[in-house]
Amino acid sequence: MEFLAKYSIVGMAMGIIIGQTTKDTVNALVVGIISPTIQLLLPKTDFQNLVINVKGTEFQIGLFLNSFIEMLIILGILYFLVGFLLKRDDLLLKGKRPK
Repeated sequence: MEFLAKYSIVGMAMGIIIGQTTKDTVNALVVGIISPTIQLLLPKTDFQNLVINVKGTEFQIGLFLNSFIEMLIILGILYFLVGFLLKRDDLLLKGKRPK
């Protein structure tokens, strides 16, 4: 237990689980809501399956754009979360480590 408390193993594991859950949620948001909305705005384009063929090679632009939108959303969440935490001095440990 001392090892777990000293190196914050439980907190790190929780962070990984929360991060994966957030990624899955953002993925569902992009695939289920944002991509179909873009497809409504551009009705002649199948946004998610957008593929460009160059000399027999397929470039799956739709998959890249979905991943890029996911990345922007996650970076936005992190930016606002970290900004909020940095403004709240009472939430930070101010250099104190648990013993």
